[in-house]
Amino acid sequence: AVEAIGFNRTLDYITNFLSVNTEFKIKKTFFNLRNFQLLRNPTLSSTINGVVKTHIYSTNPAIGEFNYPLYTTSANISSDILITAIPNLGCPDDDWLVARPAPAGLVAIVKRGGCAFQSKGTLASKYNVAALLLYNDGITPSNMRPTKINLGQNNRVPALFLSYDLGKSLVTAANDPSQVATIRLTILTDNELNPVGNICANTTTGDPTQTIVIGSSDSAANLALAAALSSLLETSNYPTYKYRIRFCWWGAEELGKTASTTTPATAKSGSNKMITLFQDWFNRNQLPWDYTNFDGRSDYGSFLAAGIGAGGLFSGADAMKIIEQVNRYAAMLVRNLSGTASIRQDICYHQSCDK
Repeated sequence: AVEAIGFNRTLDYITNFLSVNTEFKIKKTFFNLRNFQLLRNPTLSSTINGVVKTHIYSTNPAIGEFNYPLYTTSANISSDILITAIPNLGCPDDDWLVARPAPAGLVAIVKRGGCAFQSKGTLASKYNVAALLLYNDGITPSNMRPTKINLGQNNRVPALFLSYDLGKSLVTAANDPSQVATIRLTILTDNELNPVGNICANTTTGDPTQTIVIGSSDSAANLALAAALSSLLETSNYPTYKYRIRFCWWGAEELGKTASTTTPATAKSGSNKMITLFQDWFNRNQLPWDYTNFDGRSDYGSFLAAGIGAGGLFSGADAMKIIEQVNRYAAMLVRNLSGTASIRQDICYHQSCDK
């Protein structure tokens, strides 16, 4: 985590590893980011025609009715404020302009989809809402639950993310003229600025105008993989490559993949054939693999947004491994390498045990 002893030691470890094992040109850069922290559990209650309900907060989506977005601001709404449901998906200005009652000073509720969460947050700020409630779309079983989302470093509105069922019930009440739907909520956060470090290291050979970036967040698994690749390139088994290779380890992945946004601005468009390259390798070696969402929700997102091809391997996050995966992996691997069903793919994802 940013500003933790382990974060700074990780930067030192990577730098020392590269200095000892490679002849790469190493560059360490620092910049300030909002080190978002939730200082206490948020609260949320709704009142519909005088009936008060206190809703359940939990970081476990199977239990909670709502969660907090990364970079929500603080709020203390201790008296009832009307809910206004933003029609459609709240992506263009028109959706906010036609909302009734008008969203200024009220709690706006918006369904997931159609545009980035950051875009909805920007519009909520533009139309001066008291708070923003986003809710899941219910399209898949996992999208019934509240999930962790990111409103971006520049967010300026207090916000919560609700389950589909809770969001739908509040929208229904807000749109019913016979009902009065109000909200109370509290959110207490710290958005202090802290320095964050990136490390990038270039091979000394290859065309510097044609650079391939191999990047990872500085979690334990990703760090080890990228470090191993960088040292392999220095062995005699690998002929001089015609392209320059740049290895980057980006900080602040847990703060919304923000650090990786500093690289694409100077990059040029490349190939998007990397995904097929990995698939072919796993198939050729008779190893199991799964698709993962390629939706920009990791450090590669900054490159996609800049029109630069990306691909790679996903080392697991907080999604659960299902029994079908375990059985399929076991058929191709020995059983003790197939994982365990109904636990997180990476039990240390964004936790202190990631080391």
